[in-house]
Amino acid sequence: MAGIETITPRKAPAPRRLTVKGASVILGLLLLLLAAPRLSSEFTLLLARSADVESLDLAALHARASQLEASPETASFSRALAQASQLRLAAARRQQAATSGALADLQQGIEDQQRALLRAPADAYGWLRLAHAAFATGRLLEAARAWRLSQVTAPFDPELMAARTEAGFALWRYMDVEARDAMRDALLKHRAWNADDLAATVQRFGAHAILSQSLRRDTEALLDIEGRIRRRMGLT
Repeated sequence: MAGIETITPRKAPAPRRLTVKGASVILGLLLLLLAAPRLSSEFTLLLARSADVESLDLAALHARASQLEASPETASFSRALAQASQLRLAAARRQQAATSGALADLQQGIEDQQRALLRAPADAYGWLRLAHAAFATGRLLEAARAWRLSQVTAPFDPELMAARTEAGFALWRYMDVEARDAMRDALLKHRAWNADDLAATVQRFGAHAILSQSLRRDTEALLDIEGRIRRRMGLT
């Protein structure tokens, strides 16, 4: 993928999928830098809910992020830092990938999100955002740990379900035992929420081997998803 771009969230089959407000962003720089095979088009992440990020130009993104970063350290400071991180990552994708400006915004976005999470460690969106940004800058083990904490802090969140599954596929090779246990939990939760959506995601990203390894102790769930994939392929 050429860079970081916005997409319109796709509609999932029943049961219902919550509408994600605001813009969603694919951090394509992750895969441009690291060339992860077949995982190049579906990283979605919720952006600032209180601002129309897509209506802001690069200068406005920088200005608003700087204002938020300079906010007084009150009870809402963690939210200000989290939104500043969102804006910095949005600014990064507006620029040519791997340029000094894009990398500087990514780094600042990481720092803002880390500071926000020190104050609000139960923010699952923030942990997933940190995972994406850390992956983009080559901090692979840090990205995998952040991904695990996103799953631990919100094990069942339909708005994060697809994005977290897809990010987990990209981060699988960098996960420790605890993170892989969290990936198993994420896949089982995704199946419980929408098994057909999980099957489509596995097929789309060629993640059959990861599915098999993750659910090797969950025979019923594994056979169910594999059967759905075969039906999608017209093999049964």
